[in-house]
Amino acid sequence: MINPLSVNDTFRISVQIKKKRKKVEIESSLSVNNKDQYTVKAIIDDSTKTNGYPGIVGRGLLDFSVNGIYASGKQTEVLNAGINECHTCYALGDTLKKENGHWQVRFISIFRSDGKKAEIRISDQANPKNGWKSVAVAGTGEIINNDFRRNTAIIDVILPYDPSETTMYYTIWKDGIDVTSDLRIETDGVGLGTGIVGDVPVKGDYVGRLPQLKAPYKLCGLSCHAIHGGGPKLPEGGRWGGFFVHDQPTYGAYKHLEDYDFQIMLWEDDIWYMELLLYPPSTDDAYKIVTTSICGPTSRWQMMRHWNVLNPGDHDHGMDDVKGPEQIAIRNNKDLGQDPDYMIRNFQIVSHLMIGKENPSGTDNPKRWRKWKMPNKDFTLMIMDSRLWRSSQDTNIWDDEGWGHKDSLYNRTDPTRSLLGEEQFAWLQENIRTETSPIICLTGINALHTIWKGTYWGKQAQKLGAFHSRDRVAADYAGWVGAGANRILELLGSRSGIVSVYGDVHNGSIIRNKEHNLYECSFGPIGRSGGREVIDGFGPHMKDFDGRELEAIALYHKKYDNVLLEKKEGPFYWNFLEMKFDPSDTDPKINFKIRNLIDSPDETPRGGGEVEVHASQTGRTVSSVLPDIKTLPKADVLLMYGDLKPICGTRSNADGALQIHGLSDVPQGADVLIMANDGKDLKTHHVKTK
Repeated sequence: MINPLSVNDTFRISVQIKKKRKKVEIESSLSVNNKDQYTVKAIIDDSTKTNGYPGIVGRGLLDFSVNGIYASGKQTEVLNAGINECHTCYALGDTLKKENGHWQVRFISIFRSDGKKAEIRISDQANPKNGWKSVAVAGTGEIINNDFRRNTAIIDVILPYDPSETTMYYTIWKDGIDVTSDLRIETDGVGLGTGIVGDVPVKGDYVGRLPQLKAPYKLCGLSCHAIHGGGPKLPEGGRWGGFFVHDQPTYGAYKHLEDYDFQIMLWEDDIWYMELLLYPPSTDDAYKIVTTSICGPTSRWQMMRHWNVLNPGDHDHGMDDVKGPEQIAIRNNKDLGQDPDYMIRNFQIVSHLMIGKENPSGTDNPKRWRKWKMPNKDFTLMIMDSRLWRSSQDTNIWDDEGWGHKDSLYNRTDPTRSLLGEEQFAWLQENIRTETSPIICLTGINALHTIWKGTYWGKQAQKLGAFHSRDRVAADYAGWVGAGANRILELLGSRSGIVSVYGDVHNGSIIRNKEHNLYECSFGPIGRSGGREVIDGFGPHMKDFDGRELEAIALYHKKYDNVLLEKKEGPFYWNFLEMKFDPSDTDPKINFKIRNLIDSPDETPRGGGEVEVHASQTGRTVSSVLPDIKTLPKADVLLMYGDLKPICGTRSNADGALQIHGLSDVPQGADVLIMANDGKDLKTHHVKTK
């Protein structure tokens, strides 16, 4: 029996393999502190099971470092395996802003090893005439390695061009060396047995790209990325067989991605799935999971060729169901059965990589809600957090605290329950009423409508059905907080041009709320399967669990091909959401399509349907209209009641006409003050609705 190891113990593991005809004898020995010796012998009948390459795999709660590895043998072959010094370098699109007349954006870089300085150079050409070394440095950052960072650099870049007018290209430099190319492509570091599929792109000598940000805006929604072989294994046999851990769910994924001409990649919920294979005991382990997920050849290429928005979910923080006030308690108390240092570190990692904070707090509740308004002010993406600020999941306090004769006096429909918390909801309400972009895409609120089942546990749960107040899986949805979801739906339906998209439920879907004319779309998985079941009665015209009238337009499910629940056929349902927003039209257009990862743009969308509507077809039914007026052209416009209470915002067209005509919840004959601001002049109008 091995004596327990102590801090600062050193140990040596030796493995000797001897092939004897068709059998193999393996002798493994462990020595601790150069004295205690433990030996284990085994005989394997099938010699092919020992073919491969030497390495070290560690799993468990023991944190250790490897001082050296030595291997010797016969008939070995040298691999030509490329190694990237730069794991990834991506632009956080939602940090784009104009200050002092210059556009600037924040980049995050993760490097393989330590260093001193990271630099980014930006050009309007992929191959500058005199080479990239002649291009001026646009931003510099220090490479930092500490308790929650592994060789990362935050680089604030001043863009040399207006992002609404020019597509830009960039290279990343580490200590004076260009480390932009992916050196793994077309080497032995990619392919069977490596854990890296890497069939896209064809070559690794690409540079970073920041696509021009102008209408129509094209976004790709990605969710439920995991680094293991959930669902069907990759279709590969050969000498090594299928491999379990891999960076891409299927061959040919994203083969046609560039044909979609996406500008923005929206990475939503469970991006790197921190604890899927193990609870990472060290920062090194945590970054190994992160880099395996988002720094494989395909993900690296996607992130470095687009603007990015990251909105991680519960598993990205290293624990299932991280939400509500309980997650704050876990990070601030040492006697709750969970290591607070583990969660503190993970919260710091997430905030660091998603919003580019240098030294985020691991104990405060992070305020990550934010919005990204395009340079031409005609489209806005709002990123919300429907986990960390919601009411407690514990709705049975009366029963738990001794009033056993009363069960569930509080439940998910209690009107005092909050989904976003007071401060975040106030922020959202203020921005919905004053945002002037004619189209707003909201993300981060997963499943406002209760169309997905929970999990039944025990006879009592089966009687009560889905969304019982103690249903853990259903409690993960935004709609589980019934009252909080109703408030948000009421707010989002108050004006036209608002849509909501989300990830995490492992299904692709498009539905419309008939009362509020709100389109809500889910997307994913792109690697982690096991989609939520649909509720009983699901169909084209249905009610959700809370009785809301819905139109189901598309469903791409592990079991079903469409909203008629016809049996799934064709490839496995790995999917993304294709989003297109075109505010250049007099009545802005919105388009949603569910795509399999292997689809080209000219193929029929998945799920049985798609959405192509005008902004005027969204929001609650119009109760009054504005008179025809002309104001300042291409201006931000605010509509207010006579007492200055905000109604909504909009934009004016090139001829000064408003991009909104009808108003919801505003009675006929109401006094409305219209104020237009083009950055130079201010013009007001006083009108009455009719």
